Amino acid sequence: MESTHQARMLTVDAAGRPVETRGAVHVPASPRSSMKPLQALGMLRSGLRLEGELLALACASHSGEPFHVDGVRKILAGAGLDESALQCPEDYPFDRAATERGRVYMNCSGKHSAMLATCVANDWPLSTYLEPAHPLQRAIRQTVEELTGERVAASGVDGCGAPLFYVSMLGVTKAFRAFPMSSEDSYERKIFDAMRTYPEWTSGTDRAEAKLMRALPGLMLKAGAEAFDAFVFEDGRAGTVKIEDGGTRARVPVTVAALRSLGLDAPELAELAAGTVLGGGRPVGELRVR
Repeated sequence: MESTHQARMLTVDAAGRPVETRGAVHVPASPRSSMKPLQALGMLRSGLRLEGELLALACASHSGEPFHVDGVRKILAGAGLDESALQCPEDYPFDRAATERGRVYMNCSGKHSAMLATCVANDWPLSTYLEPAHPLQRAIRQTVEELTGERVAASGVDGCGAPLFYVSMLGVTKAFRAFPMSSEDSYERKIFDAMRTYPEWTSGTDRAEAKLMRALPGLMLKAGAEAFDAFVFEDGRAGTVKIEDGGTRARVPVTVAALRSLGLDAPELAELAAGTVLGGGRPVGELRVR
């Protein structure tokens, strides 16, 4: 017993009633990239026109695999732009086989390319698209407050440079339930269908998020930095997870426990339920949820 990670967790049933609550889920938290589906919704409402895998990429924290990079460039080209317009920082991709570095490889470049395309559609300024007072960011904040049913408690700057918003885990769970529970022709449902149909576009081919969505068809899940997860199943079962110390190694095991608390399980989840601790390159321990 070397380390302990404290977690907050909330799960609700198909009717939105609490099933399991751990910790202060009513106080503000920063969902980080778990908010990307809400940001994409604000963009669709503002005139962004993306479908399928490119819409999933707009919601992604991607691994920088070749198809991700090509997709970002397609979004930009569709708006008459190239990667020089991106204001996310240069980065190496999560994909360990890659060696190139640049803004287009940064895991949030799908969201940034979609933000720029939204600005072009509205003739909004491109050079200030990350400023909180920009029309794009005001529209996104309005969408966040509408879907969570809360006023943003505080704001900051995400790792990619975009504004981030503090809301409660209760609010995030409520917001995620809106995606599958909306009408078939709604923007919310379009995002839900894109993310669950193209899970590798929202994260990466071998990432845990994609594995969970492939194992549980009908699941939309989005991870955020500092160990935040938010998910919803097609019938409205939903939940959020926050590891208090930001310890990412604990995030997936706790998320699997949250899914199982709602009766969502599959054989593939067994591998993800207990994070392996290595010693000398071989398993010598594991993470357990208690």
